[in-house]
Amino acid sequence: MTIETPDRALDKAFECAKVGIEMLKTEQPGKVIGVYVGYPWLANLWGRDTGWILLASLSIGDLEWAKKSILTLLRDQADHDYDILAALKGEIPSIQGYRSQFLYGAADATLYYPILIP
Repeated sequence: MTIETPDRALDKAFECAKVGIEMLKTEQPGKVIGVYVGYPWLANLWGRDTGWILLASLSIGDLEWAKKSILTLLRDQADHDYDILAALKGEIPSIQGYRSQFLYGAADATLYYPILIP
């Protein structure tokens, strides 16, 4: 997706924003697809941050990556309450680790997804 406006600086800013979105994405085939936060120090996918980036990704037309990211998070959606992981049934993981470790308990991570899934 591209835009053209009378303001060349705005057009350039849009192109730079698209590059920024691409740099936040990660994909480990067969494992997780989403947004890593603090990489390489924190090699975890974060449900909240992926939700933020998914809106931008959808806006620029990257539907395939958005679909894969949503399916990654839904795959580990809590199927019942897990007290030890701070999960409530239906909650999206707050953190998914490289080695399939995950935690729940984010107050807002799950709230991004109803608007992303038609």
